[in-house]
Amino acid sequence: MPNGARIVSMFGFLFGILGINLLILPKYGAVEFYLTVFKVISIIGIIIAAVAVAAGGGPTALLGTDENYNPVPCALNQIGHCLSPPGFGCN
Repeated sequence: MPNGARIVSMFGFLFGILGINLLILPKYGAVEFYLTVFKVISIIGIIIAAVAVAAGGGPTALLGTDENYNPVPCALNQIGHCLSPPGFGCN
């Protein structure tokens, strides 16, 4: 293949690929932006939920057991001692 044909085909492929990328790039950038916003909001939400649960904002802790060894609230404990509550105040 002569040098002129190689140069023409090289620039043809180059401009073809650049043209396709320039048409698709704004859509790709928008999708990437919204996925990144979703990820950041999700991570912040998980951190807030974890801090709230660690501070005692979760559901009632089942720290005791009944006669069938099922978990129950500490007020209904029938066997042994209650577990210490989880969170920032644990020992």
